Amino acid sequence: MTHQAKDPALDFALRGIVFPPQPHLIAPIMAEMSKAEPDLKAIALLISGDVTLASSLLKMVNSPFYGLSRKVTSVEEAIVMVGIRKTLHMVRALSLSRSFKPMPGMEGFWEDTARNATFALMLAGELGLDGDLSFLMGLFHDSGILLLMQQQSDYLQVFRQSIESSDFSLADLEYQCYNTDHARVGSVFARYWYLPENIVRAIENHHSPDAFTAFTDREIGNLIAITVLAEDVNAEFLCQPNFNWERMGQAALSHLLVEASAWPPLRADTVARFSKEL
Repeated sequence: MTHQAKDPALDFALRGIVFPPQPHLIAPIMAEMSKAEPDLKAIALLISGDVTLASSLLKMVNSPFYGLSRKVTSVEEAIVMVGIRKTLHMVRALSLSRSFKPMPGMEGFWEDTARNATFALMLAGELGLDGDLSFLMGLFHDSGILLLMQQQSDYLQVFRQSIESSDFSLADLEYQCYNTDHARVGSVFARYWYLPENIVRAIENHHSPDAFTAFTDREIGNLIAITVLAEDVNAEFLCQPNFNWERMGQAALSHLLVEASAWPPLRADTVARFSKEL
């Protein structure tokens, strides 16, 4: 169930939840994109001014998961090859982990998040879904966890309890303790960073099995479903239990028109392909 706040920005400010500012590059890139004829050189110059970001962007574009026919060597060339929209998504993705300070007890969070996002991208390719949006959803959908952790001194205990419990989802436990949950917090953060509205809505509802039938925009359900599948692949990769699959797995498969019997071999194949690229 989704728990709505009347004024989420004010509500979270009063709770002491501070959103990391959006990367300074986002606004000028979006401004350039809104022009009738965007200047690719200007966008490339903006990104190239951040050496770490530029090198990470080239590494991501040249990764096997994007399947380019040749290696790109400059930011401008990368923009030409993948497009401005995808470049903006990559800038958001690469800026995300740098925007949060390290959290004790959550040292593997970003590695786990990046793996989930990669699995979402791979599955999207297999199932004919939007890979860019699936990747962004994979990266951002749990960002509210770190935002709640910075405000709640006992949050790590609640988080660990959810990992060990098959009775309650993390969002259920959060709402019991804090009268909000990481899905709601994460959705407001995603809107603050100007992510597409369908991602914002998907993040807000990604712990709700009802979400697959609640929206006329099927893309929202697709994003939630691909995230559920990606997390199951990640659990398989790590040889860990996945209690959320019991709550949402079948609904996610049904929404994507994937037969239950087809999922184990697809999951195993995704793990194998990912392991081969390591």
